[in-house]
Amino acid sequence: MAVTLFPRHLQVETKTTNGDCRFLWQKKKLAENRNPVQKESYFVAKAIFYAHLKMEIEGQRLPSYAIKTVMMWVCEEQPDSFWEDNNLEDIVGAILEKLEVYLKAGTLPHYFIPEINILETMPELLIRESKEKLSEIKKKPRDFMPSYVSAIQAFATTLSEKMEQGLQLVQLFANFVKL
Repeated sequence: MAVTLFPRHLQVETKTTNGDCRFLWQKKKLAENRNPVQKESYFVAKAIFYAHLKMEIEGQRLPSYAIKTVMMWVCEEQPDSFWEDNNLEDIVGAILEKLEVYLKAGTLPHYFIPEINILETMPELLIRESKEKLSEIKKKPRDFMPSYVSAIQAFATTLSEKMEQGLQLVQLFANFVKL
């Protein structure tokens, strides 16, 4: 029997108190490798998910991991051009569309162990209500996007400009020091 040992800081999975496997290190690495458009799209999709789809029915809610898993699948399935050629609303719409596909099928495969269905223990009523809400959201996704998205976009633009100014100052200082 072969055994693979990992240093503690690189453990493949972490068990939660309810026995679920959580791939914290791997999820962190995947998130770090997202491009800025993917990060912003996930942020907006997650905000919509929390604000409109995280309802409690029969004592249960869709797990937060559902939207993260959908995002990981979308990142894997879409080519780089998808993230470059589409606007934020279209990309978030595609993420929500993928979530809807999984809800309609009643199966959302765990990203690291696809044999595990994340939706398996969710009450049918919760799945049905989530699908209905998602259909409503998809008709006019902009109406459900957090109002702070435009503020974040403006902040990102300003930050980018400030960083560029900072780099110019650093170059100026470097040239001054060389004199």
